[in-house]
Amino acid sequence: MNYKSLSAIADTRKRKLANNTYLVIREDGGFGVRLHDTEVVIHYPDRVVLNSGGWQTVTTKARMNDYSHIRVYSKAGVWYANDSAYADGITFYDDGRVVGTGEDPKKTANLRKRVNKYAKAYADSFMSGNIQAPSGGDCWGCLMVTDSGKAPMGGADHIHSHLEDNYFVPSILNRMFDAGTLSPITKDYIARQWSGEPRESFNDCERDEIYKSVRKFCMRELGLAS
Repeated sequence: MNYKSLSAIADTRKRKLANNTYLVIREDGGFGVRLHDTEVVIHYPDRVVLNSGGWQTVTTKARMNDYSHIRVYSKAGVWYANDSAYADGITFYDDGRVVGTGEDPKKTANLRKRVNKYAKAYADSFMSGNIQAPSGGDCWGCLMVTDSGKAPMGGADHIHSHLEDNYFVPSILNRMFDAGTLSPITKDYIARQWSGEPRESFNDCERDEIYKSVRKFCMRELGLAS
């Protein structure tokens, strides 16, 4: 897919391209390929822009590959676009220039290891009963919501600080209740523990679900593939 082919589709007034994927005619003259709420590919006459919106998923990657001439792939959990380190907003010009590439893959791989270590320690701490329910004393970056409804409002910088300080923020887990990583049984367990009710013994399956939830949250906020 390129600017010309999307322009031809726009002329037919066809808007749905694939499951949850639609053509967007932009006011700036570009054509966007929107997956859910994010324009993951934007075509202009002279360039292509890629943006995961912080959701580096298999489906996002597939749409980028299907609706651009850029090859997007992952290696050791790190995304690449035409062999350049990926970052949201990376732009490929028709004259061969690439603007907005990501950080050194080695640095990204190290950050992923830090997230894994943090998520494991978080799950272990919760298992020991050391993480209380979210409250006004919680991290405001994780607890508060912006005027536009975005949550959390802290962004990547405050996640870096949590990893550095090993600060186990209750709101991180609370934000993940509807993310599909926690079973109803685990949700009930967390709710009972936070309400102070008697709880049964914590098992490895529940600990693993909490680990995966915290890991997914941090990866998403840091713009990393989960």
